[in-house]
Amino acid sequence: MNSNWKYSDWNGKIACQEMDKNLRLDTSQISTSANCFIFLLVDNGSCDFQFIRKRIHLSSGDVMVFPPTYPPRDTKTSEDYHATCLIVQRDFAYTQVSVLKTYQLLISTVVLEHSAKATPTPEHFQMLKDALLLIRRHMTNPHSMTDEAITSLYMMFLYDLTVCLKTMDNREAQRTSLLYVQFLELLNLHFKEHHDIPFYAAKLGISPRYLSMIIKKLTGDTVLHYINERIVMEACWMLKSTDKSILQISEELHFSDQASFSKFFKRNRNKNPLQYRKEEY
Repeated sequence: MNSNWKYSDWNGKIACQEMDKNLRLDTSQISTSANCFIFLLVDNGSCDFQFIRKRIHLSSGDVMVFPPTYPPRDTKTSEDYHATCLIVQRDFAYTQVSVLKTYQLLISTVVLEHSAKATPTPEHFQMLKDALLLIRRHMTNPHSMTDEAITSLYMMFLYDLTVCLKTMDNREAQRTSLLYVQFLELLNLHFKEHHDIPFYAAKLGISPRYLSMIIKKLTGDTVLHYINERIVMEACWMLKSTDKSILQISEELHFSDQASFSKFFKRNRNKNPLQYRKEEY
């Protein structure tokens, strides 16, 4: 675990940090990272990220959008790597309806393009970076209206980033991708109690079959994979960052018993919870 990131800057709402080969992204130090939006602007060098089950390579001029539910993990950087990273807690990001709608449009565009990576023009890239640095400046010099100012700057950043991406004309495609975004939001809220596809489909007002078809078509993965991965990710964090017993974790994640949880965990991580905890420590 990289200890160079200054997580004292994390106030539970938003953090903006310039990064290099020594100061790297480690979302494991933020317990709520699965409920955060993460934006990364690479202005020099390159880096590799593990995101869900994919390896993503970013180089100078690239912008990466990581939606909530699956925090990324950087695995490799070049010697000259430099980037600006913005982490925004979902509830803070949604303080204004206009921000929510803009974010949904942004993620919808990303989903339709089958990539969370964008390469804007140099002018657009600099505009996005300036917006993030302005957010950081407000964070380091707080005042009575800091939250309002940062929310406005964040909304402006999202508008600019959306402009950098391809505009969607297909309304049906937009609707299905918005359902995907809404599914992720529901998953973040209910994954501990509900491990079944019908629950999420009912919440969205669609059939389980239609939900499965949408997720498979847009992402290549199944709904069950998303549900299981979110549960495992939470379990990994609790095993690594808390002193809760395996029984307590299995109960918090609503498994019928400890044996069922251990079997589930081993099936998804190729080791049982106790082995994972010992290896991490």
